[in-house]
Amino acid sequence: MTINELLKKYSFHDSSIEKIEYCEKDELLTFTIDFCFWLQSDFVEGNKENGLIKLIFHNVKQYNNLSGDIDSFEILDAVETKGGVLLNVSDAFNRKYYEIAIESNDVDFVLCK
Repeated sequence: MTINELLKKYSFHDSSIEKIEYCEKDELLTFTIDFCFWLQSDFVEGNKENGLIKLIFHNVKQYNNLSGDIDSFEILDAVETKGGVLLNVSDAFNRKYYEIAIESNDVDFVLCK
């Protein structure tokens, strides 16, 4: 799906990034996220409120390189940019703020089992 379609369908506010993996050779960037299902417009009361998902960005041309296991990165918001997406992230544990810029127009939203 496109970044535009992703951001229209899903809200990432308050979801937490657990892990970031980047394969420059394959131009793949994967985020493992503890996702807030309860915050989505189609959420049904009684369903699972949180769970792991993966966002897999394809044809990544540029990415400001944060990677590995993440202690406590909370997504404040996700904004479409020309050619990609900007994730505004808070590291509550270390009291830091990051902007993760990704240049990619193709992303998969995958539920983890």
